Amino acid sequence: MHLFEIQQKTYQQIDRAGKQLFASPIGVALGGDKLFVADSNLNKVFVLDSNFEMLQVLEDFQRPTSLAFDPVRQRLYVTDTLAHEVHVFDQDGGLLFKIGKRGEQDRQFNYPSHLAFANDRLFVNDTMNFRIQVFDAAGQHLNTFGKHGDASGFFTQSKGVVVDSDGHVYIADALANRVQIFDQNGSFLLEFGSGGDAPGAFHMPSGLATWNDKIYVADSYNQRIQIFRYLKASD
Repeated sequence: MHLFEIQQKTYQQIDRAGKQLFASPIGVALGGDKLFVADSNLNKVFVLDSNFEMLQVLEDFQRPTSLAFDPVRQRLYVTDTLAHEVHVFDQDGGLLFKIGKRGEQDRQFNYPSHLAFANDRLFVNDTMNFRIQVFDAAGQHLNTFGKHGDASGFFTQSKGVVVDSDGHVYIADALANRVQIFDQNGSFLLEFGSGGDAPGAFHMPSGLATWNDKIYVADSYNQRIQIFRYLKASD
C-alpha cells in the first residue's frame, strides 16, 4: 500500500501486517483509528491501528475484495467475490450476518466487487450482473439500477463506487473508460472520461474514493491516480 500525507508532503509504503507480508492488497477502508486491508490472495482482512500495528485478522473468505465502513454502527462490510456474498462484521470483528448468494434476483449477486456506504445505505457493485444493488444498514434490499450495455447509464464492467456529499453515486465503468454519475434512485445524470492517457482520460479505471468533495480515480493501466473536484451549485 502507498500512503501519501498530502499536507505533510510525505510518502511511505506499507507492505505487511505484523510479520505477514501482503500478497495482493486489493481493498482498504478507514474506520475511526483503524485501517482495514483486504488481501485477495491470502483470503484475509487485516485490521491495523493508527501506527499500522496489527490488531486482528478476519478470515473464512473465498476472495475478499472491497471494504466499506459504517461509522455510526461501527460495522465493516466485506465483499467476498467468489462466494457471491457480502459479510458484515461488528466493531470487534464478530460476523453479524451475510447478504446474498449467487443469482440474478434482488439480494443475489454474480461476482460482486466494490462497495460504498453512505447515508445509511450500502451500495454493492454486482459486477457480472451489470448493476448496482442498494441495501439499508440491516441488509434489506432497497433498489437496483443498471443494465449491460455501452450507452450512457449502462455498464460494460462496473468497478469502483463512491457517493459525494450531495448523495450522487459515482461508478467507474472500466471497459468504457469513464465514470458515470447517478442520483440516489439510480437515474443517470452525467459521465466524464474517455479512453487515453491525457489528463481526464482513462485506461481501465477501477477504484474510486471521495474526500472533501474530491473524487479520486484509480486509473489502473495508466498507473496513476487522477483527482477531480465536485463543484456544488453554490460553488
